[in-house]
Formats: sequence, structure tokens, C-alpha cells
Amino acid sequence: MDAHEVPFGRWPSSVTPQMLTEGAVGLVDVWLGEWRGAPATVWLESRPSEAGRLQLVALGSDGEPHDLLPEGFSARSAVHEYGGGAAWVAGGSIWFVNWADQRLHLLAAGGVPVPLTPEPDSPRALRYADMRVSPEGQWIVCVRESHGDDVVNEIVALRAGRPSEPMVLFAGTDFVAQPRFVGAGRLRWIAWDHPNMPWNDTSLYEASFDEATGRIGDPVLLGSEQSFMQPVGDLVISDRSNWWNVWRFDGDEPRPVAAAAAEMSAPAWGFGERDFVVAADGRVAWAVGGTVVIDGVPHGTPAAGFDHWLIAGSTVTVIARFADRDASIVSFSLDDPGDMRTVVPGRRLPLERSDIAAAEPIEFPTTAGTPAYAWYYPPTNAAVHGPPDQLPPLVVMIHGGPTSDAVPFFSLAKQFWTSRGFAVVDVNHRGSTGFGREFRDLLDGQWGVVDVEDCCAAAQWLAASGRVDPARMVIRGGSA
Repeated sequence: MDAHEVPFGRWPSSVTPQMLTEGAVGLVDVWLGEWRGAPATVWLESRPSEAGRLQLVALGSDGEPHDLLPEGFSARSAVHEYGGGAAWVAGGSIWFVNWADQRLHLLAAGGVPVPLTPEPDSPRALRYADMRVSPEGQWIVCVRESHGDDVVNEIVALRAGRPSEPMVLFAGTDFVAQPRFVGAGRLRWIAWDHPNMPWNDTSLYEASFDEATGRIGDPVLLGSEQSFMQPVGDLVISDRSNWWNVWRFDGDEPRPVAAAAAEMSAPAWGFGERDFVVAADGRVAWAVGGTVVIDGVPHGTPAAGFDHWLIAGSTVTVIARFADRDASIVSFSLDDPGDMRTVVPGRRLPLERSDIAAAEPIEFPTTAGTPAYAWYYPPTNAAVHGPPDQLPPLVVMIHGGPTSDAVPFFSLAKQFWTSRGFAVVDVNHRGSTGFGREFRDLLDGQWGVVDVEDCCAAAQWLAASGRVDPARMVIRGGSA
């Protein structure tokens, strides 16, 4: 059927408000474990239809998903308020933080959740996150946040298989994150103090770990005055080169392992991110957008981005984000990253591919003369088109953070507008992630100033280029 003419902003659309309010199941994290004695992919998904509950799900050998948490349980942490890192899987055991009480629980194969941490004096006063099981499986090391007269962050250890009183391993800084076993008898973690944030000044520590007692030796400071994230063995993400790249910190002079003028990660607002993997043969894999990079060699894929990487042998399992469909859990070999196998598919969309607006990267000048960036989505609907003498109205979107970033992943919220004949611009103002530390630092002391200016500049630039109607513009977004 030929497209017919309808004024911009009044196009008929198959994307209903109910689809947005009901939402879709969201993929939050993924692990490799066991279910009913067989290897299984386990993931955490958010369910808007269950009041935002986060359910753990296993893909059984029968090819079907199976819910793991009984009614009344939701795997979600409130540490640092933003949470994340609410579960960890090893073999047939799952450790998770229950949203209602913030206690750490163990879900053993075929069992029911058992609380491992003591009940606090007041509800939710002791919160846990970002746990890892020790190499011999005897201990859980994690972040604990205590809420009393003051809020105290510590790294603690407790028995992995039975209830016990957590032992404090490290304290004294305002914030801690990402305790990781990085080899036999070694533990690394990140810490920082107010007013610093995890994207501008953190410290990387290491200590010996005694599997027999769960205790650590004296902490050694490996580096500071840079943003560290995600220690894996002797490797860690650092922005010491202006970009979040993988560096080797092994006691000698730090040196880059995967150097590029690109970000390999994003600010650690929450816990649990895993943005690169190291294979047994030493190969390091990460991604810039949908391009997988293995030891510096780029490989194209159908995806627009990846998160929560895992590796077993040479096979990567990861959450893949796409520009034209919902996220999926996929796997691929390091020998052929372009050949992705879907493990857990996303939902079926209410849109045909011809009705999905494609993101176009744009660069525009700011009031300071430096560039800023955005993703532009034109009105898109195969059934209709706008009048030739009319320009579309514009919806300006601003990300939260304010150091987060706008990404070109599929969003039904954006397609709600574009399918109705609106243009959308999703702005990466000065201070956004993805363009190096120097660009991120342009927001320092200028919150609520340059971010607003850049949103206005993006709208004005699009109007001046004849793409949108300067008389019909609105802005929307979350916290910033």
C-alpha cells in the first residue's frame, strides 16, 4: 500500500501508551551455572508486570526458561542507592540480595533461599552487593553498607555455604566497590572518598587472601588519582590515558593492554558491570559500540553494544543490545565474533523493521565553541509521510547521570514518538561518557548550565539545518 500524507505529529502508530507503561522484560545480568545438574545459562530480568520485580531465570536443558526465585523474593540491591551487583552464580549455587530485607541469601540447587547474613536491628540497615565466591568456594566477599547514625561502606567476608557473622576486611574510606579475586590468594578492590566520584578519582588496592580464615593481609595501594574499574587478574580499566582502557598493574610501571581512543566502560554508578574478558590464552576482548575488539583487532557484529561479559574457554556469553530490536543474550567464539548465536531472544516487537527509526550520529557546536554530540531519529512510518511544506516537531531527550550517555540502542519510548511523526534527538552534552575524560570534565562546576546549553544548541542546530520545526520543540528526561 502506498504511503499517504498525514501532518507530522498525527501519524497513526502501532506503539500504544500501554506498551510503554506495561514495559518489557529487561535483561539485567547473565551468568554461566548449573540447573538440575546440567550446565545452564542463568540471567536476571526485570519485570514491570510484577511491580518491577527482578527474577532469576535458568535456561534448562529442555530449552525452556525456569523461574528460580519463589514468590516474595526479588534480587535487587540498594547499596549506594543505585544498586546493581545483586547476584552471583557459581556451579549450582546462587547468592543474591533480596530487595525486601537487603540480606544476602543462598539459593542452592533445588532448595529454597536461605539468609546468610544476620537480621539487622532495623529493617534494611545492613545492605549487601557485588559479591564474589573465593577460589576454593569457602567464602563470599562483598560490599556491605551499614545505615545507622552514619552510612558506612566496608568490604566483608562471610561463609559461602551457611549463615555466619560477616568479618570486616577493609574499611575507612567513604565508598568501596568491586572486590575481586584476581589469582591464587589475591584480592583487589576499588575505594574512594567524598567528594570524589568513581569516574574522577579512585584508588586500587590489593591484599593477600587466606582461604582458611577468610582474612586478608595488609592492603597495598597500587594506584590512585584516576578512575579504576573492574579488576581482572593483573588487568584493570583505568582512564589514565584520557580514555577508559584496559591497563596492566602488576607491580611494575602500569602499561596499556588494550589502548584505543575509545571508552571500554561507563561510570560506575552501580555495581556488577563486566565490560571485558580475558581468555585462558591471554586474549583480551571488549567492544566499542557493536564492534568487538580482540587484542586490538576489530570485528564487526550485528549488535550496537554489549554488556555483562563472560567467557568459558574461547566462548563469550554476553548481553547484546541492538538498534532495531530488543536485547538478547548471545554467545560467540573469539575466533569468529561476527557469528553470534542467540541464547535468550528478546521480545517480538510491535513494529516492522521499515517502521523503526534509525539513529544517526550528529556533532554540533556549543556556545563554548567545542563540539557536543547526539543521536538523531527522524520521523519514520512506512504507511504515511508528512506534507512537503511542513517540518516535524522535535522531542529533545537528555540522559540522567549527568555523566551517563545516550546510546543508539532500541527504545520503544523513542519509537513511540518517531512512529507518530515526531523527530527525536538524544543528546550527549558536555560531561557525557563516551568521549574521554577531558570531555567528561567539561561539566565540572557547570551542572545545570552546559548540559542545558547543549540541549538548546542541538535543537537549534537541527532547526537551522532544516530538519525540524523551530516553533514546535519539547524536552524530556530523567534525573541529571
